[in-house]
Amino acid sequence: MDHSENHIDESLILAYLKGTPLPEDELKDVERWLENPNNQQEAQKIYQAWELSLLSRNRKVDVDAAFQRIQPKIDSSAPKGKVVNIKRTWWYVAASVIIIVTAAVFYLKKPQNKENILQLKQLTAKTVVKEFMLEDRTSVSLKKNASLTYDSTSFSQSKERLVNLKGEAFFEVAHNKDRPFSVLTSDAKITVLGTKFLVKTFPDQPTKVLVVEGKVAVKYNKSKQEIILQAQEEIMSQNDNQPISKSSANVNQLYWKTGIMQFKNDSLSSVFETLSKEFSHKIVVENEAVNHCKITATFKKQSLETIIKVIESTHNLSSHASGDSIIIKGNGCK
Repeated sequence: MDHSENHIDESLILAYLKGTPLPEDELKDVERWLENPNNQQEAQKIYQAWELSLLSRNRKVDVDAAFQRIQPKIDSSAPKGKVVNIKRTWWYVAASVIIIVTAAVFYLKKPQNKENILQLKQLTAKTVVKEFMLEDRTSVSLKKNASLTYDSTSFSQSKERLVNLKGEAFFEVAHNKDRPFSVLTSDAKITVLGTKFLVKTFPDQPTKVLVVEGKVAVKYNKSKQEIILQAQEEIMSQNDNQPISKSSANVNQLYWKTGIMQFKNDSLSSVFETLSKEFSHKIVVENEAVNHCKITATFKKQSLETIIKVIESTHNLSSHASGDSIIIKGNGCK
């Protein structure tokens, strides 16, 4: 018998697709037909088309309807006068493929297991500044109430070193031209190769970046605008009506990190604003003329109380605490 020319009824194909038991004589006919390599190739084509038909549908598949959809492909690819069938083995393979695909989808959708959770690192600074060294030798200083989260596995192995920041942090990034270092915030992405920079990110406020050394690229999610910051530059305050811009950096923002605060002929208005931000105390001036006074001074790891006393002594002022505020009194300057 020339098995390649053997006619096999279409109902047998549907029976095999459904896994329906067949009479012994029909089963033997199909098996003999499949002994021919050409017939096996034809069976494989049918299986592949049928498999795609099943996997492309989300609901329970009607096998009869699926077969009707692929029948034109069979008719066009098979030699004239030949109807092909699929050996029971193909049915088992098809079933196993569907199970594997389903299992893969389930694995991707299920929550992370314990092993995956252990790969996620979170560095926090609750009440004081904390210093951390990452796997790539990048140094990170977290201001109090700040946190840094990253996947240690992908951080060490992927093409991009990626971390997520909440709060304020200073980075000294280990240079690696082949693996950029990126900081993600709620509204921006900051990317560098190796540099020193400050990032501030708080709820309902645009991310602020200040560069001490090197160069960084800051890209905001909403505007899609990218801005390049060089050393001693920072992002200016933004609002919805103005594009992102940059200005000369006020390095006194790094007092919590460097312990150095420097003023060069700065107005007390500017000085008090800086002190209020860095020490989280509101400073109120009773006489507006006080704001016009200027000061040149360098403070190294001094408390707010000591700095205020120096300012008082310089301009013959006085102060007292009122709740969380410091009240400044004096004649001021013209």
